[in-house]
Amino acid sequence: IHQREEKVLSESERTKLLSNLRNSFRNNIITNAIVETLQTNVGKCKVLSKTGDNQFDQSRDTVFKKWSREIEITGYNLGNVLKLIIQELALAGDCLIVLLKNGKIQLVPSERICSAMNPEERKPDEISGCRVNKFGAITHFRVCGYDSNGNVDREKGNYVTSRDAIFIRNQTRIGSIRGIPMLAPAMNALQAIEEIHQ
Repeated sequence: IHQREEKVLSESERTKLLSNLRNSFRNNIITNAIVETLQTNVGKCKVLSKTGDNQFDQSRDTVFKKWSREIEITGYNLGNVLKLIIQELALAGDCLIVLLKNGKIQLVPSERICSAMNPEERKPDEISGCRVNKFGAITHFRVCGYDSNGNVDREKGNYVTSRDAIFIRNQTRIGSIRGIPMLAPAMNALQAIEEIHQ
């Protein structure tokens, strides 16, 4: 893909870029090392504020430690969740965290936030799987599941309201709706290195 990272990506260009970066992460030792280096910068998570009431502070720390051991619906602890978010920002540019009623979260990879292939099935205020209000703020995310082959099924999606989610993105300019992968500017160089290595 020969384009600057600031360019607004169409859904097909975005899909291709993310596919290339994920493939490079799996098969290119340099891409993998870059992502792992970013992930190792995630430190330990703990509550730093103190109220002066030692009993309350200790009670709050105990609750936080218990909660952080398994915060994601599939069993990930807080440290693993943070590492996966860093990986998503590097390879996909954004990540959706759905807040569940049981106090846990669910991570949704960037590729699952998408609009239907058929433009007639999209909402009028929908852009790249995100519905926006008149000011450009995201109000809903269209989250798609997988088909029987394990591919994202863009024809079936459910809308998640933005107040039930946290959207983390590598925003490179004001007004952009989707994030740009941190490694997007290096994609051509990473591909060249991979070709030389082979």
